[in-house]
Amino acid sequence: MRRAQLPPVFSGSFWRYALALTALAASVVLLVWISDPAPVLAVLRQADWIALGVAAPCVIVLSWLARGIRWFSINAAATPGYGPLRAYLDNALGQSLAEITPAQSGEALKIVLASRAHPGQSAGFAAMFALERAMDTLVFGFIVMIPVVLMGAGWLPGAPSLTDWLAILCGFILMGGLLIGLYLIHGQRLSGYLKRAWGSVLQLGLRRFGTALLLTVINWALIVLKWRIALSAVGLDPSWMVLCALMGLVTLASLASLLPSGLGLGDATLAGLLLLTGSDPATAIVGAAAVRLLSFQILAVGVLHLGGRWMALRSGL
Repeated sequence: MRRAQLPPVFSGSFWRYALALTALAASVVLLVWISDPAPVLAVLRQADWIALGVAAPCVIVLSWLARGIRWFSINAAATPGYGPLRAYLDNALGQSLAEITPAQSGEALKIVLASRAHPGQSAGFAAMFALERAMDTLVFGFIVMIPVVLMGAGWLPGAPSLTDWLAILCGFILMGGLLIGLYLIHGQRLSGYLKRAWGSVLQLGLRRFGTALLLTVINWALIVLKWRIALSAVGLDPSWMVLCALMGLVTLASLASLLPSGLGLGDATLAGLLLLTGSDPATAIVGAAAVRLLSFQILAVGVLHLGGRWMALRSGL
């Protein structure tokens, strides 16, 4: 008799997420157990909940708007029928799914959604997504690398040195070599796809590329602002340079964990970095919790966009 297969929700990914949530819950219980909850409650009582509950979600939507306009602008030349509202909603759903998938891989959902409306353009959408990731990596690198290298060990004893960044660059070069090797091995299978993808990139032109790069900078500036609002709401006021370094290092730790939104590791990293920058333990814990709250807000805003997309499709989008 054939053995029934488990549904996808009980796959290895599900158990990895369950383990991350369990570890996060255990960490919170341990922190409360070994520390005095009174200072934490005092910080929570003084928090600016209007900033956390209203301002932060508004900045999230503005960030998605910048990314949505970018997604539309880079695909408009190759796919004229792909409208701006559809592009914005597809990107918004991808952004919300990215919050609960390892290394934010869920953002690729927008390739699937766009390809359903334009089946013959899947290679072009994939190429534009790769271009987006390249621009995000470039801008993010400057946001993180410049503050960390300039500040050095003056504020964080374990801050990466220039040698560390060169090692990371060598890692990217090695990864590029592996990709070239795969192409040489499977070149015939990939050649047609890569030609179509490269053709979509060439159709952009300098003006569209410059616009997309500017929107990338705006998006990351809004992400930094979102973090600023979350930390300021609980009484933390780091300089903009420290804030950029904090956001960058926590983001790298979260991506390296391969857990959804860096559950557990990202929170512990941020709390530890806040302690190293001079925050008291209670404020550091609440600061990490405030930034984690942004993840739940992203999911809530994503659900609203899912309903909006469903209504737009029913109306003939």
